[in-house]
Amino acid sequence: MIAKGSRPFNDGDFVKECIEIAAKKMCPEAAKKFEKIQLNRMTIQRRIMSLSGNIAEQLNEKTKIIEVFSLAFDESTDVSSTAQLLIFIRGVTQDFEVLEELLGMCSLKDQTRGVDILNVLLDECSKTDLDLSKLSGVATDGAPSMIGVNSGLVTLLKKHLQEKNINAEDLMQFHCIIHQEALCSKKK
Repeated sequence: MIAKGSRPFNDGDFVKECIEIAAKKMCPEAAKKFEKIQLNRMTIQRRIMSLSGNIAEQLNEKTKIIEVFSLAFDESTDVSSTAQLLIFIRGVTQDFEVLEELLGMCSLKDQTRGVDILNVLLDECSKTDLDLSKLSGVATDGAPSMIGVNSGLVTLLKKHLQEKNINAEDLMQFHCIIHQEALCSKKK
């Protein structure tokens, strides 16, 4: 509840107080049990870190059974003017089960060149043991850092695949127009 609501971890103390008050009013015989619940800041942090580790393990397991996949990239700038890169994966298993997940969200600290994005992608692929020979398509927003002829992500990715003796000729490239749709749909 605290993580879902993007609340500070020390809100656990407040939540515990609320639970204790409610328990004393609604079920006084069990109130002592509620007092033993640990919801301090460090406990909340440990539990959230444990959950995030489990999610990463689940993603690793899912990517191992994918027969073919595509990636979608979206880059935006957060409130602190840091570029954030989102990488989504969509894959199909042998049983034709479709998997769609957020593969990674990474900060691009210095620059947002194609080579920087490629390095982030390769890092995320190594974390999840993702086999790039199964990559069938890439969707980007059409920015020069993504589709530039000489140094865009797609060009560099194709070169990387060829260096690894992976056929990059059949790699499909898609231009995502969701940003243009959002701009067109805004009211004046």
